[in-house]
Amino acid sequence: MRKIKTTKIGQNDYVDVSERLIHFWELNPNWSIITSIEQVNLETGTVIVKARVEDEKGKVRSTGHAFEFQADKKSRVNMTSFVENCETSAIGRSLGTKGIGTEY
Repeated sequence: MRKIKTTKIGQNDYVDVSERLIHFWELNPNWSIITSIEQVNLETGTVIVKARVEDEKGKVRSTGHAFEFQADKKSRVNMTSFVENCETSAIGRSLGTKGIGTEY
């Protein structure tokens, strides 16, 4: 098993979602990550996405939710890709609740 790469954010080490995914698939090649848009409002530019991790039998092993705001001035990526960014965040949270990437 390879070492998980981290990124320094302030004083803390953070594990990017891409790294969490690599680690997840190494540990659980037969499991699934399923995402769904729970709510989207194009007028206000907001979205909520849910991600769930299921084992090979369809049993839910973890979930994660995320909320993004298209006009978030702290996130330039949200101006064009707030739905995609929200999905990535929800996946990261679902993997975090499974314990992947949280030791940092």
